[in-house]
Amino acid sequence: MYRNKFQSGFLPIYHSVGWKTMENWRIVAQNGHVKRLVDEDIKSYVCEIRGCNAVTTYMSCPDTQNKSLGITLPHLTIILKNLESPFYFEVEVRDEDGTKHRLKACSFNTKSNSGQFNCTMPLQLQNGWNRVHLDLQDFLNKGFSKIYRETLRVTLHASCRVRCVYFTDRQYTEDQTPEIYKLFPNQKPQNSKTN
Repeated sequence: MYRNKFQSGFLPIYHSVGWKTMENWRIVAQNGHVKRLVDEDIKSYVCEIRGCNAVTTYMSCPDTQNKSLGITLPHLTIILKNLESPFYFEVEVRDEDGTKHRLKACSFNTKSNSGQFNCTMPLQLQNGWNRVHLDLQDFLNKGFSKIYRETLRVTLHASCRVRCVYFTDRQYTEDQTPEIYKLFPNQKPQNSKTN
């Protein structure tokens, strides 16, 4: 999808604000739902992925198995809300040798587990909204002693609310991040009071 396009800075693959927010995403919801709604905390549209079984309720980009993202930016950020239910996401990447690896982060695992091509790690979420950042180059280097080449697919499983999923060329500070990619956009910093 993005392999032949210039990639720099911020590259979103999902944002809950705008038209056609689910374009290029495959939606599967057995005994659950994937729907757009307004979150009461951030007063903005989000995508809620909720289901009885995280394996059978998810959204995946690209929307078909014969496509691949082809994103070479090594930093993945997901802005999501913890619904205090099991949640996990998967990222399928390719290394410099062309080998595919699947990275999986789970809120219900307490230990890391890795094989030759797969790695599962625990994901600790705070209550409410979270910014999850994954340095894919670092992760592939430490987990498999390989060099990251590209991301092929991202899949988000139940249960969570998602505001934004984007890739960057490096990790940006809050001040360097455009408003549209912030956890709480347009929020003024609170002034501290002194007596």
